[in-house]
This record gives sequence, structure tokens and C-alpha cells, in this order.
Amino acid sequence: MLTQERLKERLVYDPETGLFIWRSHRKSNYIGKQAGTKNITGYIQISLEGKLYKAHRLAWLYMTGAMPQKHLDHKNRTTDDNRWENLREATITENNGNSKIQLRNKSGHRGVVYYQGRWQAQLMNRGKNIYLGRHKTKEEAAAAYRSAAIAYFGAFANVES
Repeated sequence: MLTQERLKERLVYDPETGLFIWRSHRKSNYIGKQAGTKNITGYIQISLEGKLYKAHRLAWLYMTGAMPQKHLDHKNRTTDDNRWENLREATITENNGNSKIQLRNKSGHRGVVYYQGRWQAQLMNRGKNIYLGRHKTKEEAAAAYRSAAIAYFGAFANVES
């Protein structure tokens, strides 16, 4: 299991930029260069000791001395932004509450769909769809979603459209 001490022997983490730099590497030309590559989902991953780690989890280990016990949330929802101020531990529900607007969304507002001539607001929490009513305007439906998101997800609520 990777320790903070071993991590610091191999890499330097800059909490201001969120970047890792190689301190030691079996290929000497890597030393002093940025570590990691972006994976298909947009996360930075770094290979250490024959295992792939997501950089945000390594940042947590580097700064706290332990791997995170929960999921890690990128506050600004940018998966390759591993600045220390952008990371926080979260439950699955909290992390989902801070998710990006779906690409297939046509209303332009989170949790709002046009259904049978009205704008319907709904929220997903713990795998259950929560109906928040049907409204005359999408702005009213978006307001209903925002209120419910804050109630369910608190500081993790993504209430941006």
C-alpha cells in the first residue's frame, strides 16, 4: 500500500496548481517533469509502484497522510483541476449532487424537463427520482429544483444552470 512518505519520495505536489512533478523515476529523463496523463473520463492518473492512481486521491494522501475514506469531489466539477482548495471528501450522494448538467439536457436547467405541455422538476437522490411538481415556466421548475437540491445536498448542491 502506498504511503505518504513513499509518495513524497517519488513526487512533489503543488497544492496551488494541483500538479505533480517527478522527484524520482526509473527513467531519469522524467525527473522534474509533470506526472500523469488524462484518462478517458478526464481525470489525471499517475502510475506508481505498478498501480494506477487518480491524482486527486494522491493529492489527498500527500496533504493529509491518508487515502480518502470517502469519494473526493472536485468543487468546480473540473475533473483535472486537482488544486487542494478544489478537493473535498464527499459521500456518493454529495458527489452526485455536485455533478455537471447532462449533455442530453434540452431545457438548459438541471432537473427540468418539458413533459405534457408543462415544465417538470425532478431530482435524483440515492437512486430514487423525486418529483418536484409541474410548472408553467422552466424558470419556476428550475427554482423548485434549486430549492430541493439545497435541501438534499447542502453545500454540495450544484444549482447552476
